[in-house]
Amino acid sequence: MSSERKNTGLRVALASYDVHQLRVWHQYIAEQSAEILCSEYRSGEELLQSLKQGRNTEVVVLGGPLEDMDSREFLERMSRLQQKPLLLLQDNARRERTAVSSLSPDGPCYLIRQSSLKELLASLLTAAGQESGTLEQRFGRMYQEWGIIQPDSNCDYLTEAVLIASQSKGKLAIRKEILQGVAEHHNVTVAAVDSGLRRLIDALETRQMPAWKAFKGKTHLAGQKVTAGKLIYTLRAISQEYGY
Repeated sequence: MSSERKNTGLRVALASYDVHQLRVWHQYIAEQSAEILCSEYRSGEELLQSLKQGRNTEVVVLGGPLEDMDSREFLERMSRLQQKPLLLLQDNARRERTAVSSLSPDGPCYLIRQSSLKELLASLLTAAGQESGTLEQRFGRMYQEWGIIQPDSNCDYLTEAVLIASQSKGKLAIRKEILQGVAEHHNVTVAAVDSGLRRLIDALETRQMPAWKAFKGKTHLAGQKVTAGKLIYTLRAISQEYGY
């Protein structure tokens, strides 16, 4: 069953078998932003049919299993649609996290914390274009597509490292110049920054989210062992190319 506000704005489908969760989401979003128009779905089949018919749904917020199918089945079927909306997937169980691997690289997916209404709203406002496009914000959205829930201190280290590397036309020494600068900015040790970046890369390589695999495929990182230095300078090249 669905309910929809007839208006203009970002059209969002809230999907979950949990009626209470849907009501909490819908009420909070309605109170915080008049630009986000929500529909509620408990049936995955009904939502998929709506998406197939092109009803201008731009974002799907999936809160886990639906009445008639689990999240994996829904994501697998949604991945076969020609036009895929942005997906916000509540990270409340391992099966929901791993189910994202069924999405194709052109179907962006953000993971959001369970019960984090502020994070949900922030992601929707980003999709609605209500935030400016600073490098930090653009990278933050990219990290979310890679499967790293924001905010994340290791991602902050990586972004700061890219900013430092971008200040020089040539290449800086990774540990003595870039990581040292990151450590001073965040008031931590160089070893902590180095360890954090290693853990971040390990997590990305372990999860192998579609957006991460697509990113590597479009850069010189494809088929290589990803190191902190390679990732920093790849991101620097991207930021300079697109003027972030």
